[in-house]
Amino acid sequence: MEKEIHLLAACGAGENAATAIKLTVEKNLSSISQLVVVDTCKISEVNEKKLLNYDGYLTVGKVPFKTTTPVIEASGILYRVPSLAKPVLERVANLIESINSKHA
Repeated sequence: MEKEIHLLAACGAGENAATAIKLTVEKNLSSISQLVVVDTCKISEVNEKKLLNYDGYLTVGKVPFKTTTPVIEASGILYRVPSLAKPVLERVANLIESINSKHA
């Protein structure tokens, strides 16, 4: 059985941009049978300890600390231009594939 994937999406207020990232990622991953959960929060709430609970971090800002959690810069999703969102979604898909290969 494949591992449930947990991602965190964060933006300044933890609402509009993070929610847009969450919905886009979930919609684009709906075709896979694996459960992918995307939580949202404010960037100010993100720290090293919080990220330990996630398989990946989707952000629109810089990460001011070191983390072992993979970070994906996701602002390309916000422009609602497929050619800008595609690389972000590909990085998310590659992350999931990498996680699955480690748990195989």
